[in-house]
Amino acid sequence: MHFAQNLWIRVGQVRQILPTLLEAVDIPALYRADERPPPSDRPWILANMVTSVDGATAVDGLSGKLGGDGDKAVFRAVRALADAIVVGAGTAVAENYGPPVLSPDLIATRVASGQTPLPRIVVVSNTLRSFSNFGTRLFTTDGFRPTVITSGAAPPEQVEAMRSVADVEVIGSAEVDLSAMFAKLRADGIMRALVEGGPTLNGHLLAADLLDEVVLTFAPALASGRSNRFAINESATLHQLRLVRVLEADSHLFFRYVRDR
Repeated sequence: MHFAQNLWIRVGQVRQILPTLLEAVDIPALYRADERPPPSDRPWILANMVTSVDGATAVDGLSGKLGGDGDKAVFRAVRALADAIVVGAGTAVAENYGPPVLSPDLIATRVASGQTPLPRIVVVSNTLRSFSNFGTRLFTTDGFRPTVITSGAAPPEQVEAMRSVADVEVIGSAEVDLSAMFAKLRADGIMRALVEGGPTLNGHLLAADLLDEVVLTFAPALASGRSNRFAINESATLHQLRLVRVLEADSHLFFRYVRDR
């Protein structure tokens, strides 16, 4: 049985289950009201992912097939509060990333709170191998230039070619130094950084204990297949999280966890 075509939902009323029961919530206002105090040397770092009941983070290579209207609403709300959206190159290519799109109301809220109208897009790639050409929406949209963070392992000629379509930073020798990268973003005024995967980037963040928050959608579906987990790495790490909130809509659950330090 193939589930991919049946995973979309029509979202009804979104209710809060924890910490208190509320029969209806304003999703953008709810996530924006959360406290996210950044450390002195880096932004507050949160990750937003979706998973099936059996742990799949993608179906046929795409995470969007696991979501639905409720997940989209949370996705937009979390993007709207971020100063920068950080994504691995493989995910950016697979999901056909482009400039962030927000509603006029969310843009107005950002501007009123002192943020830029749209969050900055930061793509992480150790070698730039994921970019065989610059034909994706990331590099072909007029007036938009993403930031690409790479390492000394990337071919110099590829780095120079990339500079024609993106703002490129080389941070780290054999691979991107994530701690140094986030320190640079903090120095640039980024207070909240949203990480959108993929699992390899998430695994490196866990290894460095850099995640402060996880926003996780739990989709009521079984996907099977060989999808990666939320985070993958050569060595396992265990970091305790504290459950802050649970929302529900049409059997989808939306969790907010904070790193218990």
